[in-house]
Amino acid sequence: MSKDTKFDSRGKISKSWFNLRKVRDLNFKYLEIKELYKKAINPRKKTGEYKTVVEIKEDWEKAKEAYVDYFKNYYEYDTDALEEASDIYSNLGDFKNAIKCIETAQKRQKGNPSHYIRLGINYSKDKKWKKALDEFLELVNKEEGISGEENERLLLNIATCCIKIIGHRGIGEPDRKGERLEILEKVAKRLEEIKPDTRDTTSVSTSLENIKKNQAPLSDHKVKNLTKAKTGDASRLTSELRLGVLIYLHMYEGATPYIIRDAWLGSKTVCDDILNQLEKGEYIEKILELPGKEPTPVYGNTELGESYGMQFLNTIFNLEFYGEKVASSEIKKTSDIVNNSSLRQNKENSSGAIFTEKLVDKVMDWLAENDKGYQLSIEIEDEEGNPFHEFYFFKNQQKLEEFVPELKIKVKKLSGKAAKDLELKIKAIEGKTYCNKL
Repeated sequence: MSKDTKFDSRGKISKSWFNLRKVRDLNFKYLEIKELYKKAINPRKKTGEYKTVVEIKEDWEKAKEAYVDYFKNYYEYDTDALEEASDIYSNLGDFKNAIKCIETAQKRQKGNPSHYIRLGINYSKDKKWKKALDEFLELVNKEEGISGEENERLLLNIATCCIKIIGHRGIGEPDRKGERLEILEKVAKRLEEIKPDTRDTTSVSTSLENIKKNQAPLSDHKVKNLTKAKTGDASRLTSELRLGVLIYLHMYEGATPYIIRDAWLGSKTVCDDILNQLEKGEYIEKILELPGKEPTPVYGNTELGESYGMQFLNTIFNLEFYGEKVASSEIKKTSDIVNNSSLRQNKENSSGAIFTEKLVDKVMDWLAENDKGYQLSIEIEDEEGNPFHEFYFFKNQQKLEEFVPELKIKVKKLSGKAAKDLELKIKAIEGKTYCNKL
């Protein structure tokens, strides 16, 4: 992948960069650095022995170098990579950069609970308890508040922050309005309701009583992680679910939650969660509401969502024709590569990629059902001078015509029969006589 790849201020791939091989290379580069992240997370060597402290730090340092290079030369707005980089910095004790990574990710993907978790944990590690408390409170049940919260670890983290702020060494910081004490009292009460007589609940209650008596709280309160570190499957599975929605909305120009659920997501709970993530991240938006006792929203892609939907639809489209060509010899060595054999034969091997065989099959089904789309192929040469076609799918005549300026740039880089063939296709598109439908 070229290191002069351009992205706009929103992290959207610029139109001048519309090159399917570069999109694939970006995916493979991510898989390459992810291997270093997974290695650093694992406390054991391949032999099964536990790593030494020095070896653990060396693995985290190698991962950090790889992610820094990825952000600098490839894609600085990859939210999954930013979350992982935050973990890397946190494990190296660099909480400032760990927080910076998540703040950058938040700008690209609003409302993601894991961001509040990571910010809260890193602020607490850096002893910035007030900021940590603010982040954890963002995760509390929005309708019922602390009195309706079911997550024990979240409640314990909130309690820990309050105790560290107002009860440290029996003195603490001024809480003149009693706001944090009130929060701590609510948390202690809620813990007694959902987890009575446990060691943690008793510790919180004891510290609360000590603080009220101006005595030192217990010293064993610590912030705990609310989620396991990602090793690839869960995060990229969520990415695949989101990506499938963007591709579907790109092809069909809008759909209700029921249609999206039936076509791709299956579960109502999963569907509501994924649509909420995409809407908060400004990838999709409600384009209209169908009337009824309870109006039904119809979702469509935003400009940013359209960009991703179109890019990856065409990447998948090309994979079906050139599965073996999408991976370099170096990347083929990784366990998570998406190549022809893993896509068509081994579902497990593609779990770490942005998309798996499940999405590829679904997309090809959607393409087969679509009677309005247009297929366009462009003959180019690969790095070894061999003929190679790039395939594109356009959902309607308008989108096909909008791509003409990009085609005119491409034709200048071609010669001979390939250039003449593309010139004829451009002329047909402009004359509205191009008819290569799927």
